[in-house]
Amino acid sequence: MRHGFYWLIFLGGIFCAQGSEGPPAHQLTLVNASWCPYVCTTETGTTDGIAIRYIRELLAPENVEVKLTLLPWNRALQLAHDGEVDGLLTTGPTESPNLLFAEHPTGFYQACFFTLQDSSFVYRNADSLKHVTLGMVENYAYGPPLDDIVEKRPFITPILFINHTNVMPTMVGLLKKKRIEAFPEDHFVTRYFEKQGSIPALRNAGCMQTLPYFTGFYPSEKGKLWRQWLNDKLAADQNRQSYQQIVNAFID
Repeated sequence: MRHGFYWLIFLGGIFCAQGSEGPPAHQLTLVNASWCPYVCTTETGTTDGIAIRYIRELLAPENVEVKLTLLPWNRALQLAHDGEVDGLLTTGPTESPNLLFAEHPTGFYQACFFTLQDSSFVYRNADSLKHVTLGMVENYAYGPPLDDIVEKRPFITPILFINHTNVMPTMVGLLKKKRIEAFPEDHFVTRYFEKQGSIPALRNAGCMQTLPYFTGFYPSEKGKLWRQWLNDKLAADQNRQSYQQIVNAFID
C-alpha cells in the first residue's frame, strides 16, 4: 500500500459550509492492505498504525467504531469498489477513481527507491530508471514518474509485479535473489521495518516527491455523508497536529 496520489483539484461535489451534525452511522467498515507503520496487524491480532489510529481518534468522540480488515491489495480494491464495505483506508484518485474523497488528505507519504548496500543505482528522474529491474505491487499507485511509466507500454524498465500482504519481506527477498535491483516504498515504511530488525539496513537510492493519501468511500448517499463528515474533521488544525504526534510515536 502501500501506496502515488495526486492532489484533488476537483471533487465532483460541493462541501457544505456548516459542519455536519453527526456521523452517518456508528460503525465505519474499511479495508486496506497491510502497510506498516500506516496500518498493521498487532501481535494480538488487532489493527493499529498511523492512519488507522488517526481515523479512530477522529471518530472516537462521536462513538463511531472503525472496523478494519486487512487483505491483499487487489482484493481490498475490489471490495471497496463493489460497495461491500464503506471504503478504503489509504488510497487516492489515481488507483481508486470511482471512490469519493474528502477535500483534505488523511496523511502524506514519500516513496523512495531502496536497494542492497552494494548497489550503485541512483534515482534522479525517469531516465535513471531505464534498464533497472524494479519490484512493484500490482495496481498500486506510487506517484510520478512511476505511475506514468506503468501506464505506458512497453515499460522503459523491467518490472516484477507482486500481490502479497507481506510486501516488505517479499521485496527484500527478491533483492537478495537478484531478481530485482530496487523497489519503491515509503521511507517511513522502510525505516519501521529496519527499526523492528525484520529486514537488513537498506540503501536509499533517492526519493520521489511527497504526496497525500486519502480515505476513499463507496459512491453512495452514505458515502457522500461520510466524505463530508470526515472532511470537517480533517480540516481542523488541532487534528493535523494530532496526526503528526501519531507519526512521531511510530517513527521516533
